[in-house]
Amino acid sequence: MPATEASAPDIEDIVLDCEYLVVGSGAAGCAFVSRLVRQGAKVVLLTDGSIDAFRDPGIQAPASFLSNLQRGWPLCDPHFSAPQPQLAGRRSLTFVGRGGGGSTLINACIYIRGRRSDYAAWPWSLDFVEEGFAAVEAVLQPALIPAGVTGKALASAMSAGLDLAPAPQREDAVGWVRDGVRADMHFSIHAGRRVSAWQAFMAPLVGRSNLTILDRHIATRVLLDGGGGGGGGGGGGGGGADGGSGGGGGGGDGGGDGSAPRAVGVEAVVADDAAATRAAALRSGRRVRLRLSNPAAEVILCCGALYTPQLLMLSGIGPRAHLETHDINVEVDAPGVGAGLQDHPMVPVARELTRALAPHELAPGGHIFEGMVDFRVAPATGELVKDIGDSGGDGSSGDGSGGGGGGGGGGGGGGSDGAESSGDGNPPICFQLTLANGRGAASAQAFLVPLVGPNSRAGAGRAAAARVALERLKMRAVLALVPSLRDAAMPVASMYLTLETPRSRGAVRLRSADPADLPVFDPRYLSAEEDRAALRGALRAVRATAAAAAAKTAAAAGAADDIFGAEILPGPAYGDAAASDADLDRYIVEWSVTQWHAAASCAMGAALDAELRVRGARALRVADASAAPALPSANTQAMAMMVGDRAAALLLRERAAAAAAAAAGSAGSA
Repeated sequence: MPATEASAPDIEDIVLDCEYLVVGSGAAGCAFVSRLVRQGAKVVLLTDGSIDAFRDPGIQAPASFLSNLQRGWPLCDPHFSAPQPQLAGRRSLTFVGRGGGGSTLINACIYIRGRRSDYAAWPWSLDFVEEGFAAVEAVLQPALIPAGVTGKALASAMSAGLDLAPAPQREDAVGWVRDGVRADMHFSIHAGRRVSAWQAFMAPLVGRSNLTILDRHIATRVLLDGGGGGGGGGGGGGGGADGGSGGGGGGGDGGGDGSAPRAVGVEAVVADDAAATRAAALRSGRRVRLRLSNPAAEVILCCGALYTPQLLMLSGIGPRAHLETHDINVEVDAPGVGAGLQDHPMVPVARELTRALAPHELAPGGHIFEGMVDFRVAPATGELVKDIGDSGGDGSSGDGSGGGGGGGGGGGGGGSDGAESSGDGNPPICFQLTLANGRGAASAQAFLVPLVGPNSRAGAGRAAAARVALERLKMRAVLALVPSLRDAAMPVASMYLTLETPRSRGAVRLRSADPADLPVFDPRYLSAEEDRAALRGALRAVRATAAAAAAKTAAAAGAADDIFGAEILPGPAYGDAAASDADLDRYIVEWSVTQWHAAASCAMGAALDAELRVRGARALRVADASAAPALPSANTQAMAMMVGDRAAALLLRERAAAAAAAAAGSAGSA
């Protein structure tokens, strides 16, 4: 356990004896610490909430994630974005999970790698990336339930509408996204209950002698010794086949410049009141200074795409002009910190369903989602692009290097009570579509969430009732992500069409120098014209496909009825199937929301080198979704876990090399 030193009246000084001080316990942090500890490294882990949060019965139900978001602290922190100019000044709402497991406590439990082409711009080889996914999946495997592709009414309807066949892949295989009716979507669910990153990676290790967990510790600053005012570097180094060695830096020391500031610990606030909000905890909790006693120890930040750049900037590592605006002493002028933020925007397409769905047509494991279909369209026209192969490229490359693919899950949910089953036994489910126009183009995906009202029979005024319910929420808060249709008199399918390879980039910035003030989250959705064009094309394709899908399904399978009824959204207020660009743009502006996939705000090649070291600092690294050079065409849980595992692999390699060098030195002097 840490030893307490003499301290100032308002802050307790604590000395930590470890090799690695890790801040953050989300998807990446749990995978990272797990690998280190299992290999014998001595680790101290700070979590910003309880390590027992996963035991909450409300969290364990996979279909209740939306109702959990409403609960807020201690489960999660809500973040409203800065006003978004391309969304008529609207603010998007996102969430960050708290405690052991982080956002895996509140997410949709979806595990998808994305496409091989997603990682082409990373400074790591594809082999190194695949090794990371394989290592993560070896731990998660008992809890990875395949969504499957057979027997699902909505998947069959939409895939028939697109004339697509199942992708050549086993339904239980975890792999890369392919075009067709996909089989690679998995849920982190076991025995009908959510499996968070903490449960999978950390819970089995609690009590080990080489692991110290300091829960309810919210880091407020990285302690730095030496340096001051240095530059953080710019371009990224190249990666080798084993994961890369680019970017400059001297082994575990984190940088070749001995004059650069060195991370020697962190300051934190202990949240004695577990039910307090983040701001209240930071302003009323006990202050501690955690200093490393081992001169070779490192600090690794795993706080996610919003809090990691905030913590770096509060520590004096960030863009000089921005830090000086907040009267923060500049330790490292690092323009890449907080820059390059990406997130997945999405818009809904809602239609009536003409019948309720039978139990065999629903998702496995008690989840609300069903499956996936991947296809592509030309954004300008919405026309389907055929014969593009199964790699996610243009058919010319079997390894996916053709680029541009879409895929991935996340998003959507249920009604106001968290999307549990309605009275007629039909829980909300999800079917997803991926859209793009070939090599190097943006892609999109749609979430199909049938929300079954109390009466599934057709009735007068049902579309009007649904439209009123949708407008009442209007996507202005979390419940609007999947509008509550409990008062509607029919089942409804809401397709959430998500742009999976956005070109638009934003930033994370400080609101003030006070850690209790949430960072400014500014994704700048749809600031790139290519993104707006892609969503317009995707809207056209999805509307047309949904209109045609039931008839093709009936013809192909001899079904007695059609699945889809009248369109609710966008509806006639935004034009018909031949709607103009102006009508579709107006709809996108008014209805776009986030899929909660913030990433790339401390990217390798900008803020970090290929070994995840913070440029311009020593003994300081980042290992979370913020390190990604760009968003994958998938929800970010799997990617974040892979980054955590790969970060541990890099550190363990350096640790082994240092031990071998020390042994050789001892043998030479004997």
